[in-house]
Amino acid sequence: MDVLKIPQAKSLLNSEDAHASKEWPPKVRREVNPALSGEDAVHRRRSPMETSERLGEEGLEMAASDAAQLALYEHLDLLSDILKHMSDPLAVVRQGPDGEYTYIFGNPSAEARIGGWQGLTGRSLHDVHSIHVLEQLIPLMRTVTQNSGRHVMDMDFEGWCGEVVVDPLPQRLAEHRYFLLTIRDISERKRYEKKLKKAAYRDPLTKLHNRRYLDRCLRLLRNSRATYGLFYIDCDNFKFINDRYGHDAGDAFLVQFSERLRGAVRQRDVVVRHGGDEFIVLCRIHGLEECNLVGQRLVRALSGQYTIAGQTIEGAVSVGAACYPVQVESLEDLILAANEAMHQSKHERKGQLTVYRFVSPKLESLLKR
Repeated sequence: MDVLKIPQAKSLLNSEDAHASKEWPPKVRREVNPALSGEDAVHRRRSPMETSERLGEEGLEMAASDAAQLALYEHLDLLSDILKHMSDPLAVVRQGPDGEYTYIFGNPSAEARIGGWQGLTGRSLHDVHSIHVLEQLIPLMRTVTQNSGRHVMDMDFEGWCGEVVVDPLPQRLAEHRYFLLTIRDISERKRYEKKLKKAAYRDPLTKLHNRRYLDRCLRLLRNSRATYGLFYIDCDNFKFINDRYGHDAGDAFLVQFSERLRGAVRQRDVVVRHGGDEFIVLCRIHGLEECNLVGQRLVRALSGQYTIAGQTIEGAVSVGAACYPVQVESLEDLILAANEAMHQSKHERKGQLTVYRFVSPKLESLLKR
């Protein structure tokens, strides 16, 4: 099995070379000129002419070769130190004739972060990664092969997120392909993005979902064949609370109202502050009968006394309900239908539930058969 290694400069030195030293880096030999005495004899350097006469052309070539070799060893040692101290994982992957991907090199960060206690070098990608990671990584490498260029992808490594950069390397053998993988830990950035995304779908006061989240849910459920009920809730006396006790008391009432609303529905139901003192609940139901039962439960849970800043406030709600696909033919029409039913509740008698009375033509034709 081929394993790519960075040679250490010390091991490359030829111990039999007359100019080599067992120490690293080699010590520079100082020559003594017998014509001089004392410190001058030790520290005086030979002139180029004296060196040329002494060594001749062959000696100069050997000196130049030694200098080039030492420079190469220094560069290799420097490269080894760079790879050793890189915080980002860096690895080389080889694809064999059978299509199998194998790690043939990994810097210490890659060995520890990706390989774990078993290490990385010499192991197949299928031995190192879970199916979840392989489903992201292998298609990325195939794309690099097809397009012969760099590709970048954010990947979930189960516990941390990384920005994976894959570059194709020159082919050393006709039947093998080589790839350079550089991975940067972006877990902190992803957590921040997730926090921003979550904030974009939350009402800052009540911590309930907002209208944008409801629109997203309706788009996702557009092709659903399940039955859904939507309940449009209006706080009947919110304006009175604001005018009588002030806006701070009004905000405190909305927070307490939202907590009651959240506790009155199932965890999987969608609860939204639609704006001001209007709220929406979207939940999966089995038909109009359950729609009526859920609506009545909401009226009971949200009506009654609230204690705000030491004051007892009487709360009441008007609720309008509509059912999809029994009464409307699209989820988008649910909001309009439930809103119409809610306004009917407020007009007839506040503090009650009104279920939308329209039946969709499609359902009506089925009932007449």
